[in-house]
Amino acid sequence: MRLNMKKRLSLTLLSAACAVVLLASCGTEPPARESSDAPAQTQADGDALIEVQEGGDTQTFRSLTALTAVVPVVLTGTIEDIAPGLTVVASDEGDEYQTRWEHAVVRVRIDSVYKSEGVELGGKFAYVVVPLGGQSTDLSGEPIGEGPSTIKPIGDLQEGLPAGTRVVVATDVFSGAGDGYKYVNADAGAEPGAPLLHGNSPQTFSIEDGATRQLSGWDSTTYDQATAKLEKTFG
Repeated sequence: MRLNMKKRLSLTLLSAACAVVLLASCGTEPPARESSDAPAQTQADGDALIEVQEGGDTQTFRSLTALTAVVPVVLTGTIEDIAPGLTVVASDEGDEYQTRWEHAVVRVRIDSVYKSEGVELGGKFAYVVVPLGGQSTDLSGEPIGEGPSTIKPIGDLQEGLPAGTRVVVATDVFSGAGDGYKYVNADAGAEPGAPLLHGNSPQTFSIEDGATRQLSGWDSTTYDQATAKLEKTFG
């Protein structure tokens, strides 16, 4: 049984994103992105350089200012808890298999909200969705495919992101399920109806290293430096 290329590629991309987030959460510099056959495009904007890798949705921003200019949500806070989150299931009609992506939800106690365009955060917490990995199964849930599951234990994330860790969240809302996809336990790990925020990169969900005080995804930038820049940008 062969998996179609769309789902195999999606599973590979999400597994890579999961690995980047887990590495960043442990205070390790994320690995360089692997090269692609498709060329990268760049857009200059002052001191900002946005690199868009064709064929994927990963964007690397030269500065925090460039990122916060294009995302609808910017906030700072501290991690309070990590819980199992929603499952995304992909299966086209007539398929004999399905692909499942598991997620965790990081509950962040909000310190400051700098930007919230079209997103009603409300309450004391923000909920950030972090990918744990994926697996292809038959329709009964039995694993199939060419390789083992890429799903990481949630305990690894909990160990790497202890309560009290300070974070900068500059991201967008976790989008609804598209054609051929469905959510299972969509509100798992969050208050019912609360917006879920993307946390699939060390820049959009930037984590303070407890030893160096530096933020993941931003070279030589501390949490305090980042918050000072946000105060200057947003007032």
